[in-house]
Amino acid sequence: MLSKNALSKHFTIPEHLILDETSTYLLKNGFKLLHIGKVRNTFSIPGDKNNLLVVATDRASIFDFVLNTTIPNKGAILTLLTVFWAAKQPSVKTHLVPCASKRKKYNAAYDLKQKYPGIDVSRCLVVKNLRKRIDPAELIFRAHLGGSVFSDYQQTGIVAGQTLPKNITKWSKLDSILFTPSTKENAGHDLNITAQAYYEAMGEKGKSFVRQLSEFYKNSYTYALKCGIIILDAKFEGSSEYGIIADEILTCDSARFTDEKDFADAMKKGLDPKPIDKQVLRDWGNSLTIDAFGCKSWKELDPSNGAHCAYVHSIEVPKDIVQQVSATYEKLWQRLDFRNIKEAQEHYLGFKN
Repeated sequence: MLSKNALSKHFTIPEHLILDETSTYLLKNGFKLLHIGKVRNTFSIPGDKNNLLVVATDRASIFDFVLNTTIPNKGAILTLLTVFWAAKQPSVKTHLVPCASKRKKYNAAYDLKQKYPGIDVSRCLVVKNLRKRIDPAELIFRAHLGGSVFSDYQQTGIVAGQTLPKNITKWSKLDSILFTPSTKENAGHDLNITAQAYYEAMGEKGKSFVRQLSEFYKNSYTYALKCGIIILDAKFEGSSEYGIIADEILTCDSARFTDEKDFADAMKKGLDPKPIDKQVLRDWGNSLTIDAFGCKSWKELDPSNGAHCAYVHSIEVPKDIVQQVSATYEKLWQRLDFRNIKEAQEHYLGFKN
């Protein structure tokens, strides 16, 4: 188990939310906790240097801060979405490791469970250990122009160093997929960079990887649209060196989904489309009056500052907000696949509850 001192170093997360039930079990059975992210805990696997085990918890975050609450079933649905999208385009390389047993359609976490029965395969994935080969950037692709980058476009007509056509309206469909990378900061807020800056840093393999991800996003966009869902934009991480998509894939936390009909109505009224994600949580956060350490907004708070994190952790998230977010995650899944969540977990992961 982690010592009290070790836990205290992860001040960005409320201490009681660092270790969920599965993570606690893993530590007791020889797995080493390597990394604690906003949502996921990453472990080494005893006797396996080539792969890692990632646990998707139910932790929730907004504006780069982890909140003092959990979203029921969030980790399980994020895990299911990642496996689902990877299965839709099997020719695309991802960091997911398949079973060594006859049930190859399942993730290798299914095999691990045979030896470690406390592993919850509904929220655990075995992934390739890419070590330090992950690109130091978040790779964001946009089929629609909105969000924070639309302000850049309004001011200069340029987004991520790319000059766009004039008179693009907010959230309108772009003629081609737009690549807008950002840095990936260990602490604090990520910073937008130009596409050219990414290409210069990652070379020809970076350009090839961007083309690969753009096509993956485009194909996923087409599938989702058949389900009445629009993927406005999406964030990926991965290794351009190996051409492998890593981390989560097109989940509610890494992509912006909206209902096709709601989108059409919003465009007619000049409004932002209603997202199918944790937007209700962001809206709640924005409704709060921030008044601490001389800060008057979330943007002024520093996620790398322990006192600022403690202040955010002291804020109680209303139960109805938590329930709405949980229901939204489940709603997205129900729109994308004909199976209910329990059926899908058995089909894609071999999980039986």
